[in-house]
Amino acid sequence: MKRFFQTFLMSFAMVFVLFSIASVAQAQLVQSDVSKGCDVDFYEQLQASSELKATQELEAAQAIILKPDSVLEYTCFQSRVQTAGSALPFQNDLSDMLGTLAGEPFERYLEGNFDHALDGGHSSVRAGDPCSVMAAVWQSAQCHDFDVRLFSDFTEMASNDIRLFPQQCSNSAARNQDVRGLVLDAKRPAGAPGGAEQVAAYQPQLKDCGLPIPTGLQAEVLDDQVYRKVKEKICTAPGCYYDFKSETCKAN
Repeated sequence: MKRFFQTFLMSFAMVFVLFSIASVAQAQLVQSDVSKGCDVDFYEQLQASSELKATQELEAAQAIILKPDSVLEYTCFQSRVQTAGSALPFQNDLSDMLGTLAGEPFERYLEGNFDHALDGGHSSVRAGDPCSVMAAVWQSAQCHDFDVRLFSDFTEMASNDIRLFPQQCSNSAARNQDVRGLVLDAKRPAGAPGGAEQVAAYQPQLKDCGLPIPTGLQAEVLDDQVYRKVKEKICTAPGCYYDFKSETCKAN
């Protein structure tokens, strides 16, 4: 019994030592593989791709979410001022006074901040009299058609700035250059640092059955009720089989 217990302890110790050695070796192997697998160029390409997609979503949102219109222009404030001045005694004096105190600052405010069509520049609606601006803008916004220009792909974004409303951005040239740089970094050609390998699709070979490939074996087939031996060949294209009589690959 004592000898059995000693043998068991020695076996257990040996297994533990072997397990520890294997674990350390495996850890070293994994660490070595990870260090060799880190490709800085590929990481930078992934980073550029993320920045490019974020830029696309941001600019699409900026083009779709329009600048709010002026509430004063919606409510036809200038027209209300003129109406108030004409409805009170001493019309001429009140109209001139209200025009100076309210009308002129209102005009400067609109010219400085809303010198464009309403609905963020999408419509041709402007303030008028009789005042129906709010209804006209609502109708225009409701009846907008889908504009595919607001959903550009990466290549189109590199040449066109979709941020058009209410005014075109002034830095389009620099912006286009930055987007082109992101496109090049995110989609490097095959063989370039960080680029993907060229994929071989073998499309021409899949268009026809191609030539049979000999296997080096012989097969016994029934031909006109007579068994005879032929060289076995296979056809690699899908939907094709080897015709031993013509020694060609044929479609099913």
